Amino acid sequence: MRRQYNLDADPVRCHYATRPAQRPRCGLTTVIRYGSTTLCAAAARRSTLGKGETTHRLPPQQHSMDLLRWIAQADQQLRDAQAELTAAVQRARTQGHSWNAIATTPERVDTGHLTGDTPIT
Repeated sequence: MRRQYNLDADPVRCHYATRPAQRPRCGLTTVIRYGSTTLCAAAARRSTLGKGETTHRLPPQQHSMDLLRWIAQADQQLRDAQAELTAAVQRARTQGHSWNAIATTPERVDTGHLTGDTPIT
């Protein structure tokens, strides 16, 4: 019995697609999977990720990754995250939390996005 693949599905991204500094020649589209790690052909040749795990060849991708669509999706995720951050900060301020307390929460210490003089509108 032949498997049917969803030909309209977005291609699966390589583990290194979001790490261009580590793998500048990443092919972006996955061809192989080691456990939960997916790799393009170029990364599969060079990476030590997944070595020793069972290899699963993935079905051929019918179309390449749409980079402009990826940018649009990432932009939307960033806007959603900004809106959530703004709402959380506004709620914290209305409950009396100081800018210093908001800016120094453990998750925020390394990023330095919020300072005492940054207005959130």
